[in-house]
Amino acid sequence: MSAVPLNLCLTYRAVISRICDAAGPEGFQRVADLPELYHEELAAGDPTNGAKEQIQLSEPWIARVEITGSADLLFHRWNNEAVAEKAAARKGSAAKKTDNVESYVYRNDSNELCLPGEYLRGSIVGAAKFRQDPRSPRKSAMDLTKAGVISLTPLASLGGATAWDYEDRRRVVVQRNAVTRVRPAMRSGWKAEVRFDGEFCLSTSIKRSYANCWQWLEG
Repeated sequence: MSAVPLNLCLTYRAVISRICDAAGPEGFQRVADLPELYHEELAAGDPTNGAKEQIQLSEPWIARVEITGSADLLFHRWNNEAVAEKAAARKGSAAKKTDNVESYVYRNDSNELCLPGEYLRGSIVGAAKFRQDPRSPRKSAMDLTKAGVISLTPLASLGGATAWDYEDRRRVVVQRNAVTRVRPAMRSGWKAEVRFDGEFCLSTSIKRSYANCWQWLEG
């Protein structure tokens, strides 16, 4: 007696039912009919790939985005400790009058200058404000993008650079007083790579927000 192929295409319960029907009350006299019955069942319920596109819409994905700056990048990180120390410094002291330039930059564990991935995510969310939410004709896609796009890169290295290109000095107004603010800067041409998780934002309108975001950054 040849072996009957029992693939997972049929449930065990269905296979057992087929065996019982083929055996009948007189035992397994009709067991030779099982291969033919099996192939008939398989042909009727053979799965296809017709739902591929619908399934792909719910698949998670990660976007790896590399940007190149077309303008100079100024750093002005808010460092809690440095701000508190400067606020507590004596009036007229050097700490009060000078800027702690090093505290303005972001660095990773390798001491490289970095750009927070949250900066790019904020740009994407802002760009989505001018796109329609696919769920409602009266709502923008900003809230949907804010909830669905996640930055997987806390700090994106700026090409491995460990020192800024120059210090930008310009006039700013602080409490109605004009002061000279010094901030570290990178010249145009800097590069950064950020990874995003956008599993819940696969619609065409939201994808266009990414393109708009990069155009605004370059502008």
